[in-house]
Amino acid sequence: MLLRRLFEVGRNPATLNCVSFTGGICSMGLKLSSRSRVAAKMSSLREPKVTGAEIATIGMGCFWGVEALYGATPGVLRTRVGFTGGDVQNPNYHDLADHTEGTELEYDPAVITYEGILDFFWKKHDPTEKHKCQYKSIIWYHSDDQKAIAERTLKEAQKRFSKPIVTEIAPAKVFYNAERYHQKYRLQGHKELMTILKNAGMDDIITSHVAARLNGYLGGHGSLAQFQSEDLGLPDEAKAYVVKVLQKSVTVSCH
Repeated sequence: MLLRRLFEVGRNPATLNCVSFTGGICSMGLKLSSRSRVAAKMSSLREPKVTGAEIATIGMGCFWGVEALYGATPGVLRTRVGFTGGDVQNPNYHDLADHTEGTELEYDPAVITYEGILDFFWKKHDPTEKHKCQYKSIIWYHSDDQKAIAERTLKEAQKRFSKPIVTEIAPAKVFYNAERYHQKYRLQGHKELMTILKNAGMDDIITSHVAARLNGYLGGHGSLAQFQSEDLGLPDEAKAYVVKVLQKSVTVSCH
């Protein structure tokens, strides 16, 4: 429950100073209007709360694609992108300072293990390629167990590469949310669908399970069959929109 709460408030008082979510939904320290609260309350969108959910934080290049990759991964509940790893406070996209683009995942360990999270990490980017600080390959661990798994899987992954892996393994630090236009970037490119979702009660795409899943599918991950097998509580109009997109080939790039 603590990890879930930390995920929602962003562990960053500079960007989100609302700590309690009782008595109304808060964002940026402001309560929603009564009209918005009613819409959220009546929403049919499926937003599961899993006891024992855990957090993973990784950097593997441009965070748009990373968030989409994990958004469609079974067991991943929520995603967000931001800047972390450095010491300078309140970085932003135009001034990262000593931070790196990172993706934070809330996941259900009963469905996908931390090792499973890292299996995607090692296979879905080239960990031997050295980039500047903004895009470097890095795993930020949240516990001694995560550190041990990261170190072990790195050694195992090294066997598949002729060049040395340059991925860093470091303790997790304060995670600063990226600007809203970076969050669920693939999903936000579909303005018509975003309007449908807003009318269906979606308020905060950063903490939304449904937004994470749709961002993954619209980012070219998962499959039409997988989408159709999920119960996300979407209105029929939204389902039809996504199906139409997925029936075509989804082509995406980082920039």
